[in-house]
Amino acid sequence: MKNASSWSSLALAQASPQGGSGAALGAPQQQQQQQVMGNYPGQYPPAPQKLPNPSTKNMALNSFQQFKKQAQEKADRQRAIQEQQERRKQAERERLRIEQEQRQRREEEEALERSRRAAMKPEPIPPAAAAMAIK
Repeated sequence: MKNASSWSSLALAQASPQGGSGAALGAPQQQQQQQVMGNYPGQYPPAPQKLPNPSTKNMALNSFQQFKKQAQEKADRQRAIQEQQERRKQAERERLRIEQEQRQRREEEEALERSRRAAMKPEPIPPAAAAMAIK
């Protein structure tokens, strides 16, 4: 690894018209060159700027799309479960309604049958009236 002075001298050598060591440049030119390069004596040059990696961006986008897809699938499953529960509740209500109607019909038929039997059954003759009819 190179130290700060070698970086500075390299930058100055490249900027020098003679390609020399940079000692030929005057002090004002050297300060100007260091300011342009962003170097200060004893420091390393700034790190090169990283450009965003397109594959990282695509991975983040794919990750978000996968998250979104999973959330949609979960919502669909929950909706399907709710619909199934609602259908079961409706089927149970319908079954109870039918049972109640059948019970009500049976009770009505039994009541009609009792009234028919009562109407068809001969009235018992009181014992006193039966004795008089025999005499």
